[in-house]
This record gives sequence, structure tokens and C-alpha cells, in this order.
Amino acid sequence: ASSSAPTDLKVVVLSVGVIDAVTNVFTATSTVRTSERGAVRFEVINVGGLATGAWRFNAVLPTLPAHIFHSEDQQSLRSGDKIEFTLGFDQVDPNATNGTISIFADPTSSIKESNEDNNLAKATILIQK
Repeated sequence: ASSSAPTDLKVVVLSVGVIDAVTNVFTATSTVRTSERGAVRFEVINVGGLATGAWRFNAVLPTLPAHIFHSEDQQSLRSGDKIEFTLGFDQVDPNATNGTISIFADPTSSIKESNEDNNLAKATILIQK
């Protein structure tokens, strides 16, 4: 990207799965039981030209009660930089069969970006009781 091109955050979901409650190890799987800790791995990439400055993300998780995770300020990403996150969640919603996970970078649009359409990524995880 050209160094004068605006910032452009892009969210990519890498995998969904579970986190072992004892070892804290992530295992990719398409299914989570309500007794397990669900998880999502994703990365945020600055595919634009300018550094982001501090930024945040939200995650909508398939929990009961419904919960939106609001991140703290994240480190600035220079052009081409990316950061990977693993986000675990308890209280998996037993009423959902397909749990939708949505990750939204810069949800308040506080960063001027060349493309806002790639700030949202979704994934689905199958929920079993």
C-alpha cells in the first residue's frame, strides 16, 4: 500500500474452537459443547498506508446472557502490520444451535479509513448441549 493511502483495518477470522479450562490451550473445532469454553482466533491487519493510532474492537459472542466484548485500546498498527487475538468465552448459549461470532474493528468509526466494509468478520460455531 502507498504510504499516503489512508488507514484500512481488515478483520479475518482464522478459526473457531475451544479453550481447555485447565491448560488454556486453543483447539480448532467447528463444535463447542455448552460445558466448554468457546473461542475464536482472528487477526486484524492494516492493509492501508497510514498507521492506525490507538484503536479498539468489539466481539459479539454466542453467550447467555448475550454479551458484547469491548476491547481496551490496542497498539497502533503500521502499514502491513497485523495482530492475532484468541478470545475465549464461557456461558455458551444452550438455546442457539449455530452460534454466530462477529468481530468488528473500529466499531465507533473513530479512524478515517479508505474501506469500512472489511472491518466486520463473522464465523459460526455449532453448539451442542
